[in-house]
Amino acid sequence: MGTLDKSERHPTQRRTVKRKSREDAWRRVGPDGSSGLGLAELSIGLPGFAAVTVEVSSSVLLLCGPNASGKSRLLRALARALVGSPSDISIKVRRDGTICELTDPDDFPRVVLIDPFDICQVTRASLLQDANLPDRLEQVEPLTLRPNDLSVACYLMGRDYESISIWEIDADDHPSLGNFAQELKDADTTFVDPLAEVMPYFEVQINGVTYSSLELSQGEVAGLTLIWALRRCEAGDFVLIEEPETFLSPLSAGAVLDVVAYFADVRRISCIASTHSYLGIAKADPAGVLLHTVRSGVTELAFATSGSIWQTLRVQPPWRILLTVEDVAAKQWLHHLLVKAEFTYRDVTEIRLVEGDGAVSLSGRFPRHVDELFTVFGVLDGDMRGKKGQGRVLFLPGDHAAEPLIVSVLRGEVAGSGSLPWADEAVSDALERTAGLGPKERVERVAHILGVELSILRHTVLEAWIQSPVGAAAFAEFVEALSSIAPPGSD
Repeated sequence: MGTLDKSERHPTQRRTVKRKSREDAWRRVGPDGSSGLGLAELSIGLPGFAAVTVEVSSSVLLLCGPNASGKSRLLRALARALVGSPSDISIKVRRDGTICELTDPDDFPRVVLIDPFDICQVTRASLLQDANLPDRLEQVEPLTLRPNDLSVACYLMGRDYESISIWEIDADDHPSLGNFAQELKDADTTFVDPLAEVMPYFEVQINGVTYSSLELSQGEVAGLTLIWALRRCEAGDFVLIEEPETFLSPLSAGAVLDVVAYFADVRRISCIASTHSYLGIAKADPAGVLLHTVRSGVTELAFATSGSIWQTLRVQPPWRILLTVEDVAAKQWLHHLLVKAEFTYRDVTEIRLVEGDGAVSLSGRFPRHVDELFTVFGVLDGDMRGKKGQGRVLFLPGDHAAEPLIVSVLRGEVAGSGSLPWADEAVSDALERTAGLGPKERVERVAHILGVELSILRHTVLEAWIQSPVGAAAFAEFVEALSSIAPPGSD
């Protein structure tokens, strides 16, 4: 997985993981990737679950659903099935492209259990109670994260670490909290608990200042602990993770599943995680997201589609309607119009700039799908009416773009327009001094001469235009056209 080395960075550029590298990691652990390890088939007979058999094609499987939908129960049942213990599910696994059942004890994989909540609670309690911690640290040689793993930590936490050192100190006497791993180890000793022998102690350096595990936030310790635990996995391991987003901020929760995919790829392991972090799931391949949908008290399992993820988690995507415009003036004009029209879906509408009216028309021709997450419309200036091949488009009021309308109002050419807050002499002087300029540059210069912010001038003058008879009629026509735009599924 490619990273940005410190020597390549601008002094103000944070070390991170490039988007293409993250996408490549997801591709390699997905159905069309090179990984040959993971679950291949899962047959469910758990109480409270609808009986079903699903075929799995990804090395990273995400058990996704709201609270009390059975994610943790399924994760525990999977853990037991992977080591041959009695379980309410049956599985087949994929190794190097071969699908097999686990019947011979020699075939059972090593199963690693990671519960960030329990690991963080155990280690923090142990470190705080350890009066001999300085002496114990002196007895251990710390390891320093290599550049690639350091970049992953920077990406996950959104911080520019200069270095991260980890001491793995003896964990024989750590307090027991009855954690996820311990519950399963009580039933079968073949499970691997990252805290069975050692626990991590971190020191990070940022801007020349060093912070230890006892000074870091709970979220930062949780993120670094997950990286530590995943780094310790061996090729061929099946790694079960209970809610990797635990304690993480929204920024980090949106990145944590990328980190899981990264380690699944580079360590050649299969990861199965329970999660309801929609910020991270939204970026994952739906083929690896097994949704838990509860209907009449019964949990039904099915792989995700782009729209079903949001429905299952009972949240809406950040926006449901995407409107594209060609320039800043059109964007400000459209925003003002949506507010003035009291557009019903304004709170879930995103306005995006694209390059030119051709790109606006192209966005209006995007194909529509049954399970689409959002509606796409292009928004063009009024002078584009009547041209062919524009797709789903909305036209701004009037027969011209925003700037020519503004110039017309400033010059007094629009009968019945509203009054302006600037002296007529000042406006006339500004227009005279900008004669010969194109509409866009002219409006910018007039705003500068009048000492008014450009956005305020646009808003004020266009509002005055709407008050004119021609403007009012054009606005009414726009509102009527706007009524045809709604999010998917709102018919």
